[in-house]
Amino acid sequence: MTRAANALLYEFLSEAADLQSEAAEGLQRLSEAIAEAGSQMPGLSARQLERMQQELQRDQGTLSGLGEAAGADAEQQLQDIRGQWEQRLRRLSQQTGDRQLQGLADALGMNPTSTDAQLRETQHLLERADGIIDAYRQLMQRRQVLDLRRRSAPPPERFREQVESYFRQLAEE
Repeated sequence: MTRAANALLYEFLSEAADLQSEAAEGLQRLSEAIAEAGSQMPGLSARQLERMQQELQRDQGTLSGLGEAAGADAEQQLQDIRGQWEQRLRRLSQQTGDRQLQGLADALGMNPTSTDAQLRETQHLLERADGIIDAYRQLMQRRQVLDLRRRSAPPPERFREQVESYFRQLAEE
């Protein structure tokens, strides 16, 4: 970029154009690489986390009802809930890199001996998962608010002056 600036300064426009086009191509390749990396890892939105949290709370209510019921149906429903949340927490752990969620998924994958112990443990693990998901959701909402404030704030005066002087110089050429 310095060579391009010097070439422009000394009015070697053909050399500056070559250097600028090389820089533009490099920036384009970088932009494509960043876009590709972003597409490989699906992002989570605050809305998705909120939906997951609602489903988790619904299943917690189901577990409360299972405590009163007995039988093979209740036991099967408990196993289904444990398996479902083990998979979902494992995926969420991979997306966020959170080891606590990984630990909760691992714990849901283990089977305590009695159904009552499984029920209590599942309720406890889902309560902890609910707290972690809520913390992520709140963090994402705060980031969105900060991002909105940053984008809507006017640029600092010194940057505005630099931009205006840049365009004045372009107009003079």
